[in-house]
Amino acid sequence: MIEVDKFISKKNELLSFPFLDNKQILHILLCFDNNYTLSAGVDIISVIENNLNQNIHFHLFTHNVSDENRRKLTSIKADNLAITEYIINEQFQINPENTVQFPIVACVRLIAPMILKEVAERLLYIDSDTLCLNSLSSIIDINLDNVIVAAVADEPYMQKSQCDKYNIAFGTYFNSGVMLINIALWCKKNITIQTLQLLNSGEKYNYPDQDVLNIVIGE
Repeated sequence: MIEVDKFISKKNELLSFPFLDNKQILHILLCFDNNYTLSAGVDIISVIENNLNQNIHFHLFTHNVSDENRRKLTSIKADNLAITEYIINEQFQINPENTVQFPIVACVRLIAPMILKEVAERLLYIDSDTLCLNSLSSIIDINLDNVIVAAVADEPYMQKSQCDKYNIAFGTYFNSGVMLINIALWCKKNITIQTLQLLNSGEKYNYPDQDVLNIVIGE
């Protein structure tokens, strides 16, 4: 068993506003480093502006974010909103061959569900360079019974290259940029442990977190 809490050096409550009593809380995960703080802020604001009547709790897993950029994040204000930051330390390590094209923080999404298992039942992961253009209310109602992750199938060219490479059924290779995660089932199936083991097995992956998620969940 991996003690994932050791990867968090500090937890900061950046913002906390009272939630609407009659609304479910939508828990949203973003993982980013200093280079993506600005785009993460835009991502957060776009979600807020399109979901004004929704309780939202952002969980920000950050790596090497400067104090100046952190102050910018704390300037975001809205009703029915909470923002918690989890600072990733240097104990979180991935095979360097799998962090050449993508920063190590891209793989942090693999440990977040285990860290948040006492906080939420389902977790919406969004890449920090994504814009929200509509309400996310329908996502809350997606049925996740016996489903670890709800996501969108990737482009056909990705299906062909990655499904052939990893012996995954064509059409089932999903994009990990937006995922609705069933936390209880994720933890029960040991997705965090299995994916980290693959990333650190010596194998080099073109799309590290996405490839290993598809390999493990697709089995």
